[in-house]
Amino acid sequence: MANYRGRAPITKQDLRRAKQEAKKSRQAKMSNSGVSFFSRISKKVLIIVGSSVLGIIVIGMLVFIITQRRPSEEELLGYIENGVFVSTTVIEGVDVSGQTISEARMVLGETIKDELSAATVSFTVDGTEYSEDAMSLGLITDLEEVLIDAMLFEKEGPIFQRSKNERIAQSESVNYEIKVLAVKETVSVKVINLLPKYNREAIEPEMNFDAEAITEEELITWTDEVAGVEVLIDAFIENVVKQVNLGNFNLGEVETDILQPQKTKAELMGSIVKLSEYTTYYGFGEFDEKNRVYNISYMAEMLTGSVVMPGEDWSINDTTGERTKEAGWREGHAIRRGVLVDELGGGVCQVSGTLYNAFLEADLGIVERHNHSYQSEYIDLYARDARIKQHEACDATIDYGNKDLIIRNTLSDAIYIVVVSDQEAETLTAQIYGPPSEHGYQIIIRSIENEEKPVLPTGAPVYKVAEGGLAPDATYVNTGQPYAYPKTANGSVWYTYKYYYPQDYDFYEDPAYSWIGYDGSDSSSGEKYRLKYVDSDKYIDSVYPAHNGVYYLNPNDPMSIGLEGSTYDPNAGGGGDAGGGGDAGGDPGATE
Repeated sequence: MANYRGRAPITKQDLRRAKQEAKKSRQAKMSNSGVSFFSRISKKVLIIVGSSVLGIIVIGMLVFIITQRRPSEEELLGYIENGVFVSTTVIEGVDVSGQTISEARMVLGETIKDELSAATVSFTVDGTEYSEDAMSLGLITDLEEVLIDAMLFEKEGPIFQRSKNERIAQSESVNYEIKVLAVKETVSVKVINLLPKYNREAIEPEMNFDAEAITEEELITWTDEVAGVEVLIDAFIENVVKQVNLGNFNLGEVETDILQPQKTKAELMGSIVKLSEYTTYYGFGEFDEKNRVYNISYMAEMLTGSVVMPGEDWSINDTTGERTKEAGWREGHAIRRGVLVDELGGGVCQVSGTLYNAFLEADLGIVERHNHSYQSEYIDLYARDARIKQHEACDATIDYGNKDLIIRNTLSDAIYIVVVSDQEAETLTAQIYGPPSEHGYQIIIRSIENEEKPVLPTGAPVYKVAEGGLAPDATYVNTGQPYAYPKTANGSVWYTYKYYYPQDYDFYEDPAYSWIGYDGSDSSSGEKYRLKYVDSDKYIDSVYPAHNGVYYLNPNDPMSIGLEGSTYDPNAGGGGDAGGGGDAGGDPGATE
């Protein structure tokens, strides 16, 4: 048996462990010996290589910094404020070499102005082409940007770029062109005031009158309506800015709104009817005097075609103006202070009297009306009919600056006035056109005399020559001019009424109605000429005083009797118009 000298026997496992430990020990020794040697070599190499690389980097950075350095913002601002352009700098064909920006700006001023004036922007509005120069549209140029670019041509950028640009500037011209630009703010200011001239208002259809027409068909002609256009300002501004900045100066058809007229020709023709017509005659006695007929025809022509809008007042004197020789008037027969005299415009009262009756029959308001100092025979000539007895007091005198005939359009739409003097037929006809009647009445005007007041003839006129510029009644008359005035005499009082009949009533052919005759209890009452059914107490008409104040029909008046919508009130407006001779010698004021 083996002797282990007191130690445990070595197993195979122990042997393997020992071999592994020995191997690790040898490897460790070899490793420690090699690292130390090579470590010393690597550190030296690394130091050398690192230093070289660092040097290269530093040198590269220095080179980069030097070559890539750009002028500072302060330096560039200095160039812009105080620098001069390099030689051979040409802007829009103008050599600005050696100049500052301020100097170049002044030199280029006229060139820029010419450039803007020459640049035109064309556009089409509703098929019609127009054009405006750039200045009218508020266009500008890029001059300031070009000046700055030219100034910094060889002063901006890295050194190599500056050097290259400097060589270019020394060897060849540096040319710059200026562009026309559109900025919304400046364009807007100009366009707002410019564009309205390209708008076209809608044209309403019109009814025109020919005072020289022979037939009524030739008297009236109708014009067509025409739509208008309005350029859309915001759309136009946007279009200018967009197209001009793209270099396009033709905007094409611009956006517009279509403005439609309020009425068409067909609607106008349907909305206007003849409301009334009244005729007087001048072909007899003193009324046929040549100059008087001329004045009548002259005024008729001036008044024809007058248009009065709803609620508007219309005046004969305002429309025709003062009757002077310079204005084309002639001296003709006229009534003044109750006698027949010659004066400028003599005869025009027949026009006002004829129109007054037409206005009453058209149911218009009478704002101002004056009667003559005695009855007007030319009014009565049309009224010599059993239906309209004693109508001659229904007249209207005018005297410029003193007396006028003024009416108010109380209807729902415009009215049109036509006055035709037919010298061949020796007639004067007034026609009123306007909206169709809402009630369909036909109106007859009657003047009724207050027979309780006696009618005395006007005194024979006395003719004298004015002395010291004054007539016997202290009225101013040119010295040496014959002056006529009547003696004191009693006159008469008349009441004017408007009678409303059904539109389809025929005075001559309809046997269903009869006159009720005179009401003896009230000689001045409008009842005198009212209508009843035959053998009936029912009225078929209505009556209302036609007084000097503005007259308004009141369909809802509970006092209405007879024709629905009319009113009988003999006390309205003071009982009608006072007419005829008047008291104490008639009207002392001047009349025509």
